[in-house]
Amino acid sequence: MENNAINFKIKAVFNNVIKLWPEQINVECSKDNSRIFPMLSKAWDNAEDMIDDDPWEVLMVWVIYGVLHDEAVNLAKNTSGQNVYPKKLQLKKVIHEYMKQLDDEEWKCLKLEFLQQQN
Repeated sequence: MENNAINFKIKAVFNNVIKLWPEQINVECSKDNSRIFPMLSKAWDNAEDMIDDDPWEVLMVWVIYGVLHDEAVNLAKNTSGQNVYPKKLQLKKVIHEYMKQLDDEEWKCLKLEFLQQQN
């Protein structure tokens, strides 16, 4: 029951927040071949600027950025692909990463408050 309620909440937040991301993001590495992707960082900043201070949305923007960054790193290592597609993210992966963050000390109170409201 507990995970179903949280999963439902995460899906709802994802559906709201994913609209703030562009269809595709160019993820060519910076010139020094580091893991810095300027256009991805810009998209992250833009998404953050468009949300309120709702902690669920703040965390979702962070999680989406993290999942996209992982995809960008894999693209840079394994293919000549240049773009990631936020709206094509696997929701299962996003939920998994979001749940990991909710277990972190920084976000644990958010999860506890939500569960208390469900009772």
